[in-house]
Amino acid sequence: VITDAREAGGILGLLQGINSDKGSIKFINCINEGNITANAGGGNSAAAGILGKEQSYSSISNEAKVIFNNCKNTGKIKSIGRSRGEVHAAGITTVYYSRGLPIELKHCINTGEIEIAGSGADNYIAGLIAHIAIGGSNPTNAIIQNSSYNLGTITYPNVNNIVPINCSRVITLNREYFKEVLRRAAILCNNKNNAVCFDVTNEHLTIKSTNSQHEQSEENVEAICECNGESFEIAFNVQYIIDVCNVLTTPQIKLSLSKVSNNVKIEAVFDQEEKNADFERELNALFIISRFQI
Repeated sequence: VITDAREAGGILGLLQGINSDKGSIKFINCINEGNITANAGGGNSAAAGILGKEQSYSSISNEAKVIFNNCKNTGKIKSIGRSRGEVHAAGITTVYYSRGLPIELKHCINTGEIEIAGSGADNYIAGLIAHIAIGGSNPTNAIIQNSSYNLGTITYPNVNNIVPINCSRVITLNREYFKEVLRRAAILCNNKNNAVCFDVTNEHLTIKSTNSQHEQSEENVEAICECNGESFEIAFNVQYIIDVCNVLTTPQIKLSLSKVSNNVKIEAVFDQEEKNADFERELNALFIISRFQI
């Protein structure tokens, strides 16, 4: 199936507007073996092996669910994105702004390839469910039993541009100190975009911010900058980086950038003695933040 509709599914394209008196919606023993491609040409696009998109704005009872029992997808699922809108692709289903409707998977399997081509403003891709949206007074919840699994390949466009690799620009800082610098810079940044500028040389890091009233701040930051002799400027949403600093707990953090990526990779920095249970959560933690165009 190749369609220019916004939602495409092997069994059902769109499930919308469930009322509390209608009870649960059940997909039982459903199998999709066909290839599904959603190419809306703009706006939102969603493709999945069983249900293309569950989209409910209704206030529903606690008993109502969308249940997938013993469902399987083996087909290739592809959703084509554009420069705007949200793009979803998954083996079983995708969810968009569901308010209080539980999603339950039992014995569900995906072995098909899942792919997003192009890029939307927001992209969601997964082997089973893409995008559990938490919003409204009754957030969505999902139950995925341990007998449900994905064996398919997940393909996302320009992976090297998303996760910086071969990083030749590395900045190491004290986390708490860096967070306080960012908070000071945030006071004078533009409220519309929260952007702060990183001015980096091989020896120095300067954090700059400005706002619509032409007020400015500039602060030199104590950091170890390894940039192979290159100087550059790059801007980020300051609140996103502060949030990462709040999540991490190690004394030192590292910001890494490559020449071909527009993103920064933020990781915890460990001494050998610190690689213990106290920092176990951070050992495999990786945060990616996209640059801000100013």
